[in-house]
Amino acid sequence: MRRPSRSLAQNLLVHHAHGPVTAYRIVKDVDLGHPDLLDSFRSNYELGAPPRGLEYESTLIHLGLSMYREVEMAIATALRWPRIGQYVAEVQLKPNNGFCYAATAQRGHLTVWGGHRSSWHVYAISCRLAMHYVLLSSTGNLIDSYDDESKARVALQRIVDGDPENAEDVALMSYGDDGMPVGNPVFAKIPASR
Repeated sequence: MRRPSRSLAQNLLVHHAHGPVTAYRIVKDVDLGHPDLLDSFRSNYELGAPPRGLEYESTLIHLGLSMYREVEMAIATALRWPRIGQYVAEVQLKPNNGFCYAATAQRGHLTVWGGHRSSWHVYAISCRLAMHYVLLSSTGNLIDSYDDESKARVALQRIVDGDPENAEDVALMSYGDDGMPVGNPVFAKIPASR
């Protein structure tokens, strides 16, 4: 079990939302009735997930939701860790609903607790984070580009199925809307002998 090295728990300062607080949450869907969006507003504890990172040091953090003060920070994090979610929702924490928050982890990051679900005011930011998927040759030449990861993976596999020698010469790369690579290159599996 990994434990963080710095001591956060003894320095955790929790604030009540006495006035409106705007925060941004990385979510898996933007449809307000979709189960993935609802699960995006459940803590790791509520979802039955084990603690991770600072949650080992503070159960209070494990019980809360990770949010950001600035939308740009939420987007950058979602691009770096797309498994968390590929959308960002604006959340208005209204006063007198029992909300509390604390600055945790890096600057601009919040952990948020409280409030009955009916008191959460969630405004979905309508656009999906822009991800671009490109097939590149080992020399760096663009073969093709896609907006849909599954279509890019199918095209990559089709190239290698047609000529297995291309398995190490063609890779799928993901890029965020800032033009920077996200994650590692993906290579196709060599087809089984026929």
